[in-house]
Amino acid sequence: MALTDPLTLDELKKMDGKPVWVIQGRNRESCWALVYACQQKVCTFYHKDFHFDMYGKYWLAYRQELSEE
Repeated sequence: MALTDPLTLDELKKMDGKPVWVIQGRNRESCWALVYACQQKVCTFYHKDFHFDMYGKYWLAYRQELSEE
């Protein structure tokens, strides 16, 4: 898997307490967030939650920040 590939849900669940780069929605808004595996969500620093059950549908997570191309 390349660093630019999104994490799988299984990989995301194993990153409890670690930061991930989140890209969401059609506008591809992005930010850093922390994984809370026990709560099955990822939380941004501005108090927005991304729940695991919507992963791959409305948002994706990466190990590192992606540069704009």
